[in-house]
Amino acid sequence: MSRRYTYISQSQALVEQAPVDRLFGLKSPATRSLKALFLTTALAFITLLIVSNTAMAAEEVVEKSPQETFDELYLQVENEEVDISTINRLVFYLEQLRKAIPEGDAKRERQYQYYACLAGYGEDFETPEETVPKLIAEAKKNGDKLGAARFYYCLTSARLGESKWSRAVEAATQAVDLAREIEQNDLLAQSLALRCSIESLIGRYANSLADCLEAKAIFEDVMGEEAAETVLFDIGIAYRRVGFYDKALIYFDDALSYAEEDGLTEGKIQVLLQKSYVHHAKEEFEKALELQNEALRLSEDNLIFFDLGSIHEAKAATLNELKRYSDALEELEAAKNQYARYGNKEKMESIELEAGIALNGLEKPELAYEHFETAEQLMKDSGNDRYLVWLYEARAENYRSLGQDKEMAEALDKHKELSKKLNQEKNKQQTLILRYQFDNERQELENKRLQAEQELKNRELESLRKARNWQTIATILGLVLILLLLVFALKQWSLSRKMKRLAMTDSLTGIANRRHIEQYGEGVVKDASEGDNPISVIVFDIDHFKEVNDDYGHEVGDEVLKRLTNFCEMALRQEDKLGRYGGEEFMVVLPNSKREDAYQVAERLRNGVASLQFDAGEESLSLTISLGVAELNRGETMKQMIRRADKALYAAKEEGRNRTNQASA
Repeated sequence: MSRRYTYISQSQALVEQAPVDRLFGLKSPATRSLKALFLTTALAFITLLIVSNTAMAAEEVVEKSPQETFDELYLQVENEEVDISTINRLVFYLEQLRKAIPEGDAKRERQYQYYACLAGYGEDFETPEETVPKLIAEAKKNGDKLGAARFYYCLTSARLGESKWSRAVEAATQAVDLAREIEQNDLLAQSLALRCSIESLIGRYANSLADCLEAKAIFEDVMGEEAAETVLFDIGIAYRRVGFYDKALIYFDDALSYAEEDGLTEGKIQVLLQKSYVHHAKEEFEKALELQNEALRLSEDNLIFFDLGSIHEAKAATLNELKRYSDALEELEAAKNQYARYGNKEKMESIELEAGIALNGLEKPELAYEHFETAEQLMKDSGNDRYLVWLYEARAENYRSLGQDKEMAEALDKHKELSKKLNQEKNKQQTLILRYQFDNERQELENKRLQAEQELKNRELESLRKARNWQTIATILGLVLILLLLVFALKQWSLSRKMKRLAMTDSLTGIANRRHIEQYGEGVVKDASEGDNPISVIVFDIDHFKEVNDDYGHEVGDEVLKRLTNFCEMALRQEDKLGRYGGEEFMVVLPNSKREDAYQVAERLRNGVASLQFDAGEESLSLTISLGVAELNRGETMKQMIRRADKALYAAKEEGRNRTNQASA
């Protein structure tokens, strides 16, 4: 489990579980020919043995130790067996893990603290600079090098989030060194990839590229080529920032193919944005704008809003180059709104720069001057020389418009001096990268030679294996058969788990079904009663939905339900839970919410749905919803609260629909 800095998440599993046949290497023609002989004699006996043992095991109650319980829960995230994609699920999982820590078990407590640290969960990790170094010292004192390495990785992520670039590199280096020392290759690859991202941001492009390429090689060796593709994006960024644009496009194209193959829409958006930066740098502004528009369309069509600020900002910069200054200001306003939505203050320096350029282009130099002043202060505070060199050039033009010749000359001198410094550093980094590539290619040739020698030895060993006698082969085949039966049993178990998940999910919309939302609500009610916390529900359905099915068909009706569900999930808070209660009726469980708060949420849903346009073939249609809101009374059950919300819903329908009614206390 790691903070995800690049667009593609790094794998959290220690290794991928290899298929049984590949693990044991039993795919030769001789093996396959012997299977039929052994199968007839052994299948009946082994099947009977497994069934007998299963029946006996079912009668025994095996009590797990606290250590086994914790380890099983801990590995659910390591093996990606638990969904922690929302705040509610993450908090629920961390609480389960915390409660499962065996008493007095410091090592397992550190394992929990590592996950809590990455998630920023709990008061201890609100100030990671104070907490994490103490945990590192404690882990080292107890000889827990893996724990120390993991905490260094978490400290890197925390410093990265606070823009403490140099200190983040220091922590990442400690994580890399410890992971390398204890041969923890998965953590080593993740730490290298994270350090690669940070070094690229601060201009250490050669170091960044070396780290990313090493991470890629380790991922390929430990977890396969798919895992290695997670660093293609960062490699492309390193090449872009150092000025090797054609090389960057090659890696971005590979990353784009990977994102498309795996359906990673957000990854595709970010790659398109990075490619637009390359074409912008090459002064191919129309091409850059085309890619930015495509990224914007994907974001809006798929309701992916996190990257919208960066897309609008990139478009503004391109439109400024195309002298479309009014359009650029509109994009900047949209970018500011998105950054405000996610609390991202780090981007304001470039927003102010582009706003100044646009206003100066619109012959409003006085207003432009104010934005340039703000931008310069922000850039000096962050030490962002790459942006400062652009700013000085833009300021010189602004001073010219203001008739301030002395200040214009000073700005041009600063631009020239800083450009010289950055170009020298860029040339140095390019030289280092070319030298690294040469050494790397020479090493690859040596590796290919060693690989060829190894393949020759392997063929010799294979010839020896084929010469083994019949009894040995028959024994191996017996083991294969047992393993096949075990795999079959595991698949059945996996299928059973999958069916259980499906039983809790509405097949059309993908949200919780009635059974699941009721169970969830009962659990929240129980927790609320113990903690004396408020809880409310919203019950709503679509007005005149039967007419949609009758007039446009059930296919359109299904699409309406899916679109409405997607909108509602985006409009709700992270802690709220949406479920389909039946037909066109839905229910929302709102923990820690009073009736008045729930009413505001319901009104937001009602107004939002009323503004949607649903596709109905050659025409579009608008819909409304009616809603009932109720808050849990003391001593009341979940079902009683739902019944009161239902009554409020039906009252809303009787009063004319498209309204929200609150149930009486």
